[in-house]
Amino acid sequence: MEKKFSIALCYSSYSGNTRLVCQKIADYLAPISIEFYDMHSRPPINPLSYDLFGFASSVEFFGLPSKTIQWIRSIPEISEKKYAFIFLSYGGNPGTALIQLKDLVQSRNFRVIAGHALHCPESYPLLRVRGFKNANAPGEKKFRRFLMFLYILKDLIQSASEGKEILEARFRLGLMNYFFNIPDPLAARRTMGFKYLDEKACTLCKRCALECPFQAIIMDPYPIFNEEICTGCWKCYNRCPTQAIYTRNLHGAGHYPEPSTLFKKKFDRLVKNNE
Repeated sequence: MEKKFSIALCYSSYSGNTRLVCQKIADYLAPISIEFYDMHSRPPINPLSYDLFGFASSVEFFGLPSKTIQWIRSIPEISEKKYAFIFLSYGGNPGTALIQLKDLVQSRNFRVIAGHALHCPESYPLLRVRGFKNANAPGEKKFRRFLMFLYILKDLIQSASEGKEILEARFRLGLMNYFFNIPDPLAARRTMGFKYLDEKACTLCKRCALECPFQAIIMDPYPIFNEEICTGCWKCYNRCPTQAIYTRNLHGAGHYPEPSTLFKKKFDRLVKNNE
């Protein structure tokens, strides 16, 4: 593959699961060079700067997080189509989020040539406290499907780098996915409710303010939450190192600060499969 062929992988990750899988995708595709774009901290990408793009996101209430939608919609539309692949991580059921992401990406004049949704450990605190942790996700069958996706993706990227024409990907979803086709952009915020702070536990580390995707937290000197622009992503709750942030329904439980050790170990197989 020619060195001049460039790929940008744009991701939105709240728990770290999506970011981890994106890194593993890049490792699998090596020696292809991939530049990462964090949607939470970098401005929308210039589609003229790269040859091929990846768009990755988590799933929120059977739909796409508002940050993902806003970021991709802010990408300048181009006249010449660019190739792209899409990826989703989900804890419960992804609904039709894969098709939603495809439509969103194609609205910016990208041609989606591949896509996949991977079952991951649950990171949503309210579900975790109820026992829906999915600690062993992805299962063996779903992980094999993910490996097949990577195998096909690598072949498609090779073809794209050689200037070959690639057809648009078409996704077939199960009936259960359509049953859960009820994305509600306000559901996460309503379910989370107001946030509160245990000042005795807070160390003023500023992590919540620095990592909030919507800049909805300021320090004065303790964190102050702007509930009007908060979307209820739970990132501040999950990432607080002292669990000082809590809600009316949840205090000191259900946290998912980073991908689990078991989840990380599952991806060691990618190296073996790519050797």
